[in-house]
Amino acid sequence: MSSIPLISVIIPTYNRAKMLQRAIKSVLAQDYRHLEIIVVDDASQDNTVEIIKSFKDSRIKIHQLPVNRGVSIARNEGIKKSTGEYLAFLDSDDEFMPNKLRKCLDIFQEIKPSPGMVFSNLYTQIDGGGDKQQKIKNVKSDFINLSKFPGSVFLPPSTWIMTKQSIEKVGYFDQNIKSSEDLDLFARIVRTVPVYFFNEPLVNLYVHKSLEGRDIDLIADDIRFYLLKKWLPEMKKDPQFLSDFYYCAGKHHVRLKSFSKAIPWLWKALLANPKNNRIYFKIIQSLAGLILKK
Repeated sequence: MSSIPLISVIIPTYNRAKMLQRAIKSVLAQDYRHLEIIVVDDASQDNTVEIIKSFKDSRIKIHQLPVNRGVSIARNEGIKKSTGEYLAFLDSDDEFMPNKLRKCLDIFQEIKPSPGMVFSNLYTQIDGGGDKQQKIKNVKSDFINLSKFPGSVFLPPSTWIMTKQSIEKVGYFDQNIKSSEDLDLFARIVRTVPVYFFNEPLVNLYVHKSLEGRDIDLIADDIRFYLLKKWLPEMKKDPQFLSDFYYCAGKHHVRLKSFSKAIPWLWKALLANPKNNRIYFKIIQSLAGLILKK
């Protein structure tokens, strides 16, 4: 490993030109300078390429996909194009704090055993306004407990930095998954290499209002069944996470007013964790919705 290691920052993007500009600026503002930025344009139809080319910095590389293929393939293409010893990911609607890369790299070099991945805390914020909210509280910086399914401390890829050697060892993002592909890879990594959680918010994650009728809504249950088939034995080790997994599926169907589909998911959530009061409210909401539909 070189004395000044290169970090490859991979930014997948699709039709987010304005937000992408913010993301790229946050990487260029890093106080760690030895990096490359690989922007993978997943066949955007807006002025994404024009925005990327407006930055006159030789560290920025553009890789354009001929057709839209989804975030897993876009990230994997970025990994293949990377030349760094470390990989960092940044979603095109998020941004790094100026010291994000340096602080995480310091952990790789100072903590023993040397981690295969470091991920930080983050702030969430409604895009366009609202207060920042720290995501994870009351959890100390430490290695993740490998005996426990990592969902309870899982954070998205914008918080991750890993050695390229680690991802080559565990495999890339599962291209069969169009949602929760990050949780799947995180679970594989945390079972294979030492993973360190650094409880300092080093990323701003922007939350957008979800839109009904999105393509992902139509296949969401297929994705959930795929993940359950792959990870259910591990999920059962963490009943709270399993309950939250089922609950989120039920809540999704409540949002879509698919109340008859919501109830089976919510019932499973309740069986996994009867102390979760949110579940009772959603079950009542679903039953009321069914009655009003009649």
